[in-house]
This record gives sequence, structure tokens and C-alpha cells, in this order.
Amino acid sequence: MRMVQSLCEKEGSTKTVLYFVNLFASVVLGVTVSAWVLFFTDLFPVVGGLLGLGGLFAWIAFLSHIVSDERKKQLQQGFDQQVLSRLWYTLVIFALGIGLWLGIAETRGTMKLEAIAETKIRSVKIYTVEASGAGSQLPIEDFLLLPGTEMKLIVPTPWFGCREYLISVENYQLTPRFKACALATTTIDFPNSFFQESAAMGPAVDTIISEAAS
Repeated sequence: MRMVQSLCEKEGSTKTVLYFVNLFASVVLGVTVSAWVLFFTDLFPVVGGLLGLGGLFAWIAFLSHIVSDERKKQLQQGFDQQVLSRLWYTLVIFALGIGLWLGIAETRGTMKLEAIAETKIRSVKIYTVEASGAGSQLPIEDFLLLPGTEMKLIVPTPWFGCREYLISVENYQLTPRFKACALATTTIDFPNSFFQESAAMGPAVDTIISEAAS
């Protein structure tokens, strides 16, 4: 009888430890992922709306007002016992963390394109720089950049490394290189960054930005 009681107490202690470990890991993962989305993408308003049960999840918020408080408590207790107090959730949350931070975030860089000083809509194409130094035949991104706006563009990088990209802009004769690094933001100001790159490349470049300020 004492052995059974001891085993029950041990099991209860283990579940308590797992509960706090899982809760802490969930908070850390959620905060760090939210920080990455906030600083390196333009998706934070969308993600924040979903987490706040807005947008596509608004129906869940509506149903939550219909369900009785007693039923809500039962659901919360069930989540505590069947999810937060379980070892499988520990494995899942740590696998997600490792996958997201070592497999995705460390192989992505951000290009922040600022067109605050622009007065025209520009067609922008971004090419990877091949080993030969030339740009790729097909662009990895092809879009319109509106004047007076800014956007954050996620591009692939080597693991914990950097990669060069060529940016071609409509009516800009120069196609300079910009470097994107993992977990970092490269700010590109239209058209000022293109003038700066032109000057840095020196007299070997015989083309200039023909219409950058027009």
C-alpha cells in the first residue's frame, strides 16, 4: 500500500515538474518567435490578430462567449492534465524550438526596402549572386514597390552566414549588390542606397542611376 502511495506521489511530482517546464518552454518559444516575426517580417499585425482571436479565428472568440464558465474550466483542466503535464508535449515543444531556430531562422535574412523618398511605383527584381559572380537567370522576387512605403523581405542565407543579392529596379541603370545575413536586417533606401553603392564601386562602373531622383 505504501509502495503504491509512493509511486502515486512520485508520478504527481513528475507531472508537476513537467507542467512548469512545458509552461516555461511554451512562453520562451512564443516570445522569441513573436520577436522574430516583429523585427524581421511584416507579419506581426497578422500574427497578433490571430493570437488575439481575430481574423480567421474570430469565430472561436464568438464560441468562447457561448460556452459556460464551468465548461471552460473543464477544458482548461483537461489541457493542463493531458498536454502541459505530459512528456510528449515537452518533446514536441523542444523539437519545434530547435527546428525553428536552427533550421529556419538561422538560414533567413531580412532586406528592409524603404521607398520613403521615392515618387514613382518601381518594378523591383532580386537575383541571387552565383559562384561565378553573375546574377541568376531568374529572379527570386519580382514585385512592385509603392512610393512612400517600406517592406521587409525574407531571403535565404547560408546557415549563420551571409549571401549577396543583385537588385534590379525599373529605370535604375545600375544593379548593385547587397548582402543579407542570417538574423540580421539590411536596410536599402530607395534611391539613396543605390547612389552610395554606385560611388563605392568607383569609376569601373560606367553606368549611373539615370532616373533615381526623377
